[in-house]
Amino acid sequence: MAMKKISAFRRSSVFTVEGFHNSTGTGWETDVNPRTKRKTEDLPNPKDGFLKKRLRANTLYASPVNRPKSKEKIRSRLLLKNGQYNILGKNIPHRRLRFFTDFWNTLIDLNYGIVLLLFVVSLISSWLLFAVAFYVIALVNGDLEEDAVMTDACFVNFENFASAFLYSIETMHTIGYGYRFINDQCAVAIVFMCASALVGCTLEAFIVGVVFAKFQMPAQRAQTLMFSTNAVIGTRDGKLCLLFRIGNMRKSLIIQLAVRAHLVHHRLTEEGELMPFHQHEIHCKLDSMSGNAFSLWPVTACHVITPDSPIYDLNKSSLGRSKFEIIVTLEGVVENTGSVLQARTSYIPQEIVWGHSFTRLLTFRKEKGEYVVDFNHFQTLEPVHGMLGYSARELDENNSMSAPEIIFSSKESQHHPRASTSPGLVKSLSAFHLPTLNREHEGDHVRFCFV
Repeated sequence: MAMKKISAFRRSSVFTVEGFHNSTGTGWETDVNPRTKRKTEDLPNPKDGFLKKRLRANTLYASPVNRPKSKEKIRSRLLLKNGQYNILGKNIPHRRLRFFTDFWNTLIDLNYGIVLLLFVVSLISSWLLFAVAFYVIALVNGDLEEDAVMTDACFVNFENFASAFLYSIETMHTIGYGYRFINDQCAVAIVFMCASALVGCTLEAFIVGVVFAKFQMPAQRAQTLMFSTNAVIGTRDGKLCLLFRIGNMRKSLIIQLAVRAHLVHHRLTEEGELMPFHQHEIHCKLDSMSGNAFSLWPVTACHVITPDSPIYDLNKSSLGRSKFEIIVTLEGVVENTGSVLQARTSYIPQEIVWGHSFTRLLTFRKEKGEYVVDFNHFQTLEPVHGMLGYSARELDENNSMSAPEIIFSSKESQHHPRASTSPGLVKSLSAFHLPTLNREHEGDHVRFCFV
């Protein structure tokens, strides 16, 4: 039976749906890499009974595959590192009509070059339109003839089309040189002059409004917020945590600063429905605060890996071959303007470093009595010596059976201040065996554990 999977194609990383063949039989399918002509590893069946055939793409921690070695690796992601979305909408019904009905927001979303071009074209078009109208009125009324009577003329001192064009600009923008003027005996010319003045005022107000709204947008302020290029998995107070750093380059505060994170991965339901971009919320805190943290110095967002976490079964060996993306959103209010700010980034498994921590940035300068933040080391990581590669589930299961904390190895634990040792540590580690692949039901979702 043909089934569907989500994959990225081409270098534009636009996601599409394509079919592939699912082999018959029980257990996980065995696929052949078209480039290497070698079969991928078979995984044992996670559960006998209903829906035995499972897709390898649905697991959060996928099996290792023989990927072709290439100089350039294309990594598909939904959100780029700079916060821009990497999703392209195609075949939208009535797309132009939908955007035109929301013309204001469409205009706001355009870049400055296109907005400037639209304004220039609109102004020149309005000048030419009313210049043609004034020129036709003057031509029909005989104002352009040399022997024209001034009292019967609709426009005085009109000689050619250039005169009509200049009069259109002077009327629309209230320049008023006074050399060319309208006669109060011509009703048609008065109507067009009033229309020209109204169109001129409307265009100027529209231009000022759009420019002001674009300047008020906090998108540029978001560029001064920094995210660490890599996230790390380390320890905080004896707990395994996912950490990433956030920094504010300006002295102005971001009020009500809050961070949210979502893990996106493939999920297969019990009914066989493939959910390609299933979202799972990751609860993060800034230091020990859930929100309203100060942004005067760089802060570290922390996600404690608990049994409710979607990465509870993630260990060091399965991290490199996992398939998921963590989308981070930072929200707050700009202190100077009061506008709502949102900055975004994402982390894929290849950007998460196991067993590291962020280096210290804040130092105190005694000469001037001030604190200094060295952003030169904002991305610098420090290894946590002796940290083991076990998942949070493995650590919890092992701690419940033996030592209170099995996070650091006995060889390196004496060099780490947070490492805890016990007399039976080495014996416990030697007797500890990794569990096999299993599946657990938690709430309304299915978690596949690959450890």
